[in-house]
Amino acid sequence: MNKKQILTTAVVVAVLGVLVYFQVQHWRAFDWARFRAETGGVGKLHILSAVALIYGTYLLRAVRWKVFLKPICKSRTSRLLGPTIIGFTGLALLGRPGEFVRPYLIAKKENVSLSSQIGVWTVERIFDIGAFAVLMTAVVFAPGSLQSNPYIKKFRELSLILLGLVLAMAALCYLIRTRGPAVAAFLHRKVSPISRRLAEHLEEKTRAFGIGLNTIHDRLSFLQVTALSLAIWFMIALAYREVCHAYPPEPGWRQARIAGQRPETR
Repeated sequence: MNKKQILTTAVVVAVLGVLVYFQVQHWRAFDWARFRAETGGVGKLHILSAVALIYGTYLLRAVRWKVFLKPICKSRTSRLLGPTIIGFTGLALLGRPGEFVRPYLIAKKENVSLSSQIGVWTVERIFDIGAFAVLMTAVVFAPGSLQSNPYIKKFRELSLILLGLVLAMAALCYLIRTRGPAVAAFLHRKVSPISRRLAEHLEEKTRAFGIGLNTIHDRLSFLQVTALSLAIWFMIALAYREVCHAYPPEPGWRQARIAGQRPETR
């Protein structure tokens, strides 16, 4: 390893160490005694069902990433499942900076550029937000008992905002995908007066990012990714439902529901 690689590795290890330290401090500050007391009577079958659903989403995410990789390389679900689980473990340990563990591992394993996998990750996030927004919109606008919720109007507004955000992100990615060289050249012209080296680096990364955005190469792939995204977030919703049903109801909750009133909180 040369000096630059050693320095980069040292910086990465130091940053990871700091993030893990703060995460451990957060865990220590958590009231674990109260947590154990509050969760003593939970339904274990519901919890196990929720865990199984979440691990099922990891499998579907690996399948979806394989579809994303089709224009770049041919991969297998079994090759992507490990990096997917490790990536979400990194997310739990490091917080949001751990989001990039999965693209990094997949880039190394499939011998493709990290920038291209960041592009894939961006498209994945667009489909995630889109699937969540579609499911949320279907629920908050559908007739049912939820319509009596006093916050239903805010939920509807939020669902529409999410749909607008998805459209804006999709439009930006489409621009970079279809006119990537032009966008890269534009950024190079604007940044070069400040730093020529930074401008060249930014142009190179933008071009590679545009290649990574070329993930949906035909209509079948689009339908596959859309179906997988909806299935993933439906399973996540079911997992949350299982966790909620694992806890016993508040005393007087059923009577309060019948009377149309809120139950008294403990």
